[in-house]
Amino acid sequence: MIRRVIGIAVLTIGLAACNPQETQPEKAAVPPADGVTLPEPVVQPSEQVLKLWVGKDLVRGFKGSPLMIYEKSDGGVTLLRKEGDTMSREGDAAGKTSGARVMLDQADSGDLSGKTVKITATVKAVSAESVPFKMAYSTAAKGNSGFTDFTATETPVAYSMTYTVSEGEDTNEDYIGFLVDGADKVEVSSVAVAIVE
Repeated sequence: MIRRVIGIAVLTIGLAACNPQETQPEKAAVPPADGVTLPEPVVQPSEQVLKLWVGKDLVRGFKGSPLMIYEKSDGGVTLLRKEGDTMSREGDAAGKTSGARVMLDQADSGDLSGKTVKITATVKAVSAESVPFKMAYSTAAKGNSGFTDFTATETPVAYSMTYTVSEGEDTNEDYIGFLVDGADKVEVSSVAVAIVE
């Protein structure tokens, strides 16, 4: 019996050495939020991360809007419509956006004119098995991506979108906005902004 177990172990090690697994894409180091293990946003080697909101930084970084509020949760923040506002609205992606949002300070980003940014948010559905949500990137002064539609599931997934910032002087902060409809709720556990080379 012991010979069989040793033989199987040696065979397994030998096969692993002959058939190595593919290397996984490089990931950003993300500390757990209040002891909760979270999925990490995937960052490619060709991307320069400008800002990562996770854990306490994520909770402190989020702001509400006339349509949306956020609440601290075990995994980050839960986003929902303000009480009494159960209507489905498209929302406005201009300025600070009409969604709950995080702000990318110019001190973190510098001038992004002519550059393509990748926004990645790790989101899961809270109020149902699948929940539609929208995400937008706004320069607050010289254009925005418009809201992009996604559908969150009960498992946290990293959702990404890209936006190329218009040429011209970039002198103010940018915003990443989130919207849900009606009584829907999603939990956001991380938000990352990177420059795509």
